[in-house]
Amino acid sequence: MRPEDLKLVPEKEGIPVTVELLEELGSDAFLHASVRGSEGLQVIVARVDPQDPPPKGSDVALAPTAAHLHWFETASGNRIA
Repeated sequence: MRPEDLKLVPEKEGIPVTVELLEELGSDAFLHASVRGSEGLQVIVARVDPQDPPPKGSDVALAPTAAHLHWFETASGNRIA
């Protein structure tokens, strides 16, 4: 997923993550967050509103933008949608 394809959503509507780092780059801000997956702790990056970013250490929820989801068949690796 690209950082711009993730968005902050209400807690029960997304994947729970913890903010580990916030890169504030003027007109952009990138949130680096940890999420627990089947292979342990992973870090994902999301582009967030630079005017109202969540603070480091906070628990938030992220969700992918539906229009940018891509689905693949596990066995063959072929794209389904």
